[in-house]
Amino acid sequence: NYYRNMPESTKISLKYIIDDSNPLNFYSCGMQERAIDAFWELLKQDIFSNCKNENLNSIFEYFFRNSYSGLSKETFIPLETRIGDKYSEEEHIKAPWSKQLGAISKVLLLGYTKNGSNKIEKKSIVVI
Repeated sequence: NYYRNMPESTKISLKYIIDDSNPLNFYSCGMQERAIDAFWELLKQDIFSNCKNENLNSIFEYFFRNSYSGLSKETFIPLETRIGDKYSEEEHIKAPWSKQLGAISKVLLLGYTKNGSNKIEKKSIVVI
């Protein structure tokens, strides 16, 4: 449903990420590592261009949540980024409109590690 309700321009940008020819292809493509990374990058672009695409965010959250729940061979572990945490350049990216100093006041997009490694693949995008 979320995918069907997206603007056509967003669907076009997703064509290189997922195959929407049938539900099985959509699901299997969306669960792949490259798709999770690409979805995250699209959401980052939306945040930095001050757009908000709730449907895209919902689809990403669905694939991301299922990828670390053991339903996929790929494992993504979300960073534990919370409101009130101290900002860290190693773990966080400030939103363009964020203050420069202070504690995190909002988490816009969670970052993650892959396969239980300690290396952060994508930093959480936050507002201070």
